[in-house]
Amino acid sequence: MMLLHARQEFSELKSDPSCALLYWNPETLTYVTFQGRAEEKSPSEGNNFWREWMQILYKDPKLYTAWHLHVQKIQVVSIGRLESYRKDWRPVELEWVNDGSWKVVCDGTE
Repeated sequence: MMLLHARQEFSELKSDPSCALLYWNPETLTYVTFQGRAEEKSPSEGNNFWREWMQILYKDPKLYTAWHLHVQKIQVVSIGRLESYRKDWRPVELEWVNDGSWKVVCDGTE
C-alpha cells in the first residue's frame, strides 16, 4: 500500500503499526479483512514497487512511501456462501502461525 507523508494514517502507522485492510465486493456481498502489522519500506524498496500506470493516481511518487502489511489474521464473510452461524456473529477467521501455516480459529459455528 502507498501512503502520502502528510496523511494522518502515515503518522499513526509510524507510532503504532497495527492495522487492518478491508476488501468489500458489493456484487457478491463478500468482505475480507486482513489484520496485521504494517512495515514501512525503504525508499529503494518503494521505488521497486512503483509501476508506470500508478502515475495516474500518484502524481509525485516522492510524496509517498510504500508499506508492507504482514497479515496475522484473515476474516471472511460471503453472504449465502461463507457465513457465521454464531450468536455473536464472529466471522470465519484464520490466524497466522509462526511455523508458516494458517490455523482456523473460528469456523463460524458455535
